[in-house]
Amino acid sequence: MQYHFMLMYDDKTQMWSIDNDTLRSVMTDGTIYDKNVFPGWHWPEEGSDEEALDFSLYSMLTSVLDTLPVPQEA
Repeated sequence: MQYHFMLMYDDKTQMWSIDNDTLRSVMTDGTIYDKNVFPGWHWPEEGSDEEALDFSLYSMLTSVLDTLPVPQEA
């Protein structure tokens, strides 16, 4: 399975973040992809191991956002 998140960089604040609004509007069938399940994309079931892993991955990603490099100003 693949767990998908959408990163966003704001050049005004010079900060990275996870863009949940765009993610949910683009990936309306879910953020988890499993080629063995039709149609492939789905949201994790509440209370499932998938949901726990999804939350853990999300938490890990948000914890390192401040460590991502910021582009140099032109």
